[in-house]
Amino acid sequence: MHFHRYNIPFLLEIVGVTSTHMTFSIGFGFIDKEKESNYIWALNCLNDIINRYDSPCVILTDREIALMNVCKKVFLSAIQILCRWHISQSTFTNCRGRYMIDAEWNSFLKD
Repeated sequence: MHFHRYNIPFLLEIVGVTSTHMTFSIGFGFIDKEKESNYIWALNCLNDIINRYDSPCVILTDREIALMNVCKKVFLSAIQILCRWHISQSTFTNCRGRYMIDAEWNSFLKD
């Protein structure tokens, strides 16, 4: 099994959300790499289990392209959206250097 820099496999965590906005664990799996063939296996296993009950209506991801591609193939009718927290982190990482003054940065965040 291939490991990333921390010498452990990637953990795929699958979480559900109730109508009262409470989260619950659906499943966990260790995958060798974040690539489509591994996601296909994991999501097909998940689909085999949950398809007996109901398919997901919405899938939230962190913009992992391979995962997004597989979600389209496995969960055909599900709407995909991106995680707001990951979008915020990407904004902080990629845009902060463009603003030299804290007031400009704070103004950008408010918009």
